[in-house]
Amino acid sequence: MKNVSLTYFVDFVLKAGTPKLTVVKDFKYRDDYKPFMDFYKDLRDKVVETHVAGGSIGDLQSWAASQATPKRSPYLAILAGYQKFYGKRKKYPWFDPPSTVHQIGSLPLSVNPELGLEIQGVRHVIKVYWKDEPLTKPKVQLVLHLMDQALAGSATSATFGLLDARKGKLHTMAAPTPGLDALLTGEANNFLTVFAQI
Repeated sequence: MKNVSLTYFVDFVLKAGTPKLTVVKDFKYRDDYKPFMDFYKDLRDKVVETHVAGGSIGDLQSWAASQATPKRSPYLAILAGYQKFYGKRKKYPWFDPPSTVHQIGSLPLSVNPELGLEIQGVRHVIKVYWKDEPLTKPKVQLVLHLMDQALAGSATSATFGLLDARKGKLHTMAAPTPGLDALLTGEANNFLTVFAQI
């Protein structure tokens, strides 16, 4: 079985009823990844490149303004929110964020945060949320919990975060939810059962 992305699995967990089937069908029968079809890829890559180089939010905005339609306006809108996170600082010290394939039962879950930034002396491993669909509290909770479960061993002193790029808001791990691992194991088994039978 192909590795399931963190995003697919979280979407599956948060759905109820037949929409769960849709998520699994979409995953199973999707075409192989094609970078040119990934609307946010150029922006993701440029954000990482800019942080690694110690660039500024102005560098990102100038780059986005040079992009052709239909990407220019959406990219600039996202960066307007991202600026709230970036603030007036010209540089956050960079480190390479860890990534892994995390097993939940027999389900291989791909966990690939984009950013490794030192913020006020604390290392932050950050997944970035680019979409315009509102980021809900349950989604934040699940993403951060799964990042913690998957990456805590390779980033012991780091804080895990989920950045809502459009709002410039960084969510970090709160207190763990008792029983959540048991729920996720059940959902992973459910995903695999549906995958095998459709």
